[in-house]
Amino acid sequence: MVKRLTATILLALSTASMALIWGGCGDESVSPDPLRLRVTPDAVIREIPFGINPPAQWVVVTTEGSGQLSYTTRIAGGSNWLRLFGQTSGPAPDSFLANISVGSLQAGVYYDTIWVEALYAENSPLAIPVMLTLTNAVAVEPDSILFLTVSGEPNPEPQELVIAGVSTTPYDFTLAKTASWMTLSATAGTSPDTIIVSADIQSLEPGVYYDTIKITAPLAEAPINVPCRLVVASWVRSWITGNEGTAASHSLRGLHFTDAQTGFAAGLLTGGEVDGEISRSLDGGTTWPSGERVIFDPLLGDITFTDELHGWAVGQTIVYTVNGGDTWNTAISAPGPFSLNHVSFVDSLFGWAVGNAGRILATNDGGKNWADQTSGVTDDLKGVYFLDAAHGWVVGNNGAVLLTADTGKTWADVGLASGLDLWCVVFVNATTGWIFGETGTILHTTNGGQSWLPQTPPTTHRLAAAAFVSPTRGWAVGTGGTILYTEDGETWSVQPSGVTEDLSDVFFIDEDEGWICADKGILLHTTGGGL
Repeated sequence: MVKRLTATILLALSTASMALIWGGCGDESVSPDPLRLRVTPDAVIREIPFGINPPAQWVVVTTEGSGQLSYTTRIAGGSNWLRLFGQTSGPAPDSFLANISVGSLQAGVYYDTIWVEALYAENSPLAIPVMLTLTNAVAVEPDSILFLTVSGEPNPEPQELVIAGVSTTPYDFTLAKTASWMTLSATAGTSPDTIIVSADIQSLEPGVYYDTIKITAPLAEAPINVPCRLVVASWVRSWITGNEGTAASHSLRGLHFTDAQTGFAAGLLTGGEVDGEISRSLDGGTTWPSGERVIFDPLLGDITFTDELHGWAVGQTIVYTVNGGDTWNTAISAPGPFSLNHVSFVDSLFGWAVGNAGRILATNDGGKNWADQTSGVTDDLKGVYFLDAAHGWVVGNNGAVLLTADTGKTWADVGLASGLDLWCVVFVNATTGWIFGETGTILHTTNGGQSWLPQTPPTTHRLAAAAFVSPTRGWAVGTGGTILYTEDGETWSVQPSGVTEDLSDVFFIDEDEGWICADKGILLHTTGGGL
């Protein structure tokens, strides 16, 4: 009986002791909080363009639970593009820097893991996934496509569109376009690749056509658009009679129409005993019959008319007509020798001609008699334009720019000191004018020629002549078959001529119908403003 009681007492004491050790009993007992690591952010994700280093990412290490932990860090994959800086081990709370340096990495997706470890942490080691995406960028050459052609000619030559990337990593791409006149050799591929772009003009009217090639690639930073423009010009080629399609000896220098039916082209013949010629068309330029050709011994460089009867041509001679070109007369009196490049008349009496060595000649009796004027320069003078009997402008070599307000009795030199040879000057009113010259030079004035500002040309060819039909709409022509066009008087674009010969003069009958003359007896004609 005594032994059984003693055992009962001991069991009771043992149970009480255990309750004291764990701090309680039954539903009121409490367990200590487990220690856990906590990191912010829990992942490092970067998507950046190829070749750019992203900013470093701060990673904050804290703990949950009772007590303190010491942590260490390490990069699981050992990637050389990922580095840790700052306090990368020690007691938490703490922070360190995850730094990404792309170095020589090419475009693509890269992975690694940062491990954070603590000896007594329940969730150690803790993984921080790192994902780096280097996006590619579509690189194309050229960045735009321009087709230039003339209506009635064969399709223009196809062009190459080279598609690559700023990274050498290949990427898949697709291409899209909308215009039916443009075709692509492929609509998908893998960079680097070359796509052939073609234009079909056979069903198109003259005009300007636009489309865009859109290049899309999943790995690329963004789609890229390649603007495309097709210019179908309406310049139709013809020739002085006897020169059709041949390397003709005629070199046309000046051009003028007195009305839609009657036109004159002046120039020279090479390789023969005579040099100068004037050809006349009486059917709107459809034919330039040899029976209407007048031959002069000296060569001719320019021609102009003020009405259907009165006209003049200059070069190594001066000739004039008072009957619409039926007959031509040589000037009665004019100081020689002649080497004249351009002529301008304001009515049937008053005119001026300019030439080499600073030469300016003037007439007040319709071209019968001429007198020298003092230019004050010795440079060859190439262009002259008079707006009325008092106001005129002259341009020439070495940037020579002269102006007069008293019929040429005095000439003021406002030379540009540019050293460039200037070939043509034209005004549309008393204040607004243009100068054209070597290497695509275009200069513009809005103060009557007191000062000139350059405009941006889309060519480096010499511009020899120009014509305007309004204060904003005009054309300029030059070497290598160059035709430029402006609709606003400020910006210039190229019109295809369909020829490579040097273009010497341009004349517009109205806003739409115009003519150009060139070497080899070539004449170009448009009835749609060149488009």
